[in-house]
This record gives sequence, structure tokens and C-alpha cells, in this order.
Amino acid sequence: MIPGLLLGNFKYLKDDYLCQIDYTSLQDICMNGILAYAIPLYTTIGCYLYTLRKMRRGNNRLILTMTQIQQISARRDLIVLSRICTLLGLLLTISIPAMIAYFIYLSSGYLPWWLSQSQWLAFSLITCIVTIVLLIISPHVRKLWTKQFRPRNVVIPMINKIH
Repeated sequence: MIPGLLLGNFKYLKDDYLCQIDYTSLQDICMNGILAYAIPLYTTIGCYLYTLRKMRRGNNRLILTMTQIQQISARRDLIVLSRICTLLGLLLTISIPAMIAYFIYLSSGYLPWWLSQSQWLAFSLITCIVTIVLLIISPHVRKLWTKQFRPRNVVIPMINKIH
């Protein structure tokens, strides 16, 4: 959203009564998509693939020279990068409704009245899904979540009276 705002791509859409990137402008949609999603996604995937290649290619030579702490650190970095790729891939699905809207515009010449509402619904659903996936793939957040809702074992002493 920030690249579109800085580039001045937001326009008032009279049919939707709000300001957002115009669906009919391929240049605005592509520029916002590249700056907001593609560059961070490809950079992260590149780091992930570089780390993976480095770990697999020099497996014999590298593993022998790496200390135990370095191996644990490299494995941890790989896990973190794979989690980031998963989250960025999910966030990339936010742009699918905009691309569908553009193809509808190209084929028919007009935009359906329900398009803006469906895009905002998709955006809301995907952000909720990202939150749930974050709970699943992040071990620290998962521990906090299970600790919060797990029943605590409470010991209640019983008093027996002997008569």
C-alpha cells in the first residue's frame, strides 16, 4: 500500500466511494505489486535457496569443518527462512483478486459492482489466515498459545478427619 501511496497511484473510484489503486491501470497494479510483494519475496527466496544450496552442495566438506554450534545456527537460519517464505507466499495471494479483476476488465470492458467488496473480503480472510499460520509455524507463539489455554494442574489437599 505504501508504494502505491508514494507513487500517487491512488484514485477516487466513484462507483466504490473510496480511494484505492485503479483496477483498470495495469501499470499501477504491476508497479505496486512489484514494489510491495515481488522484490521482498524474491529476495527472501533467493536467501533461502542460497542457504539451502550452500548446506547441500558442500555437505561433506562443509559439515566436517563446521562446528556443532555453526551447524545448529545454519539449520535454524534455514527454518526461519522457510517460515518467512511460507508467510510471504500467503501474503502474495492477496494480489490474486486484483489480477482476476484486471482480466475481467480486459475481457469485458467493465468492472462488476461487487469486485471491490470481494477484494476487501479476500484481503481480510487472507490476513486472518496469515495470523493462524503464524500461530502454527512459530514455536514460541505456539508455546504461549498452548500455555495460555492449557488447564493448569492444581493440587487440592484433602483433609481427612479421624474420629
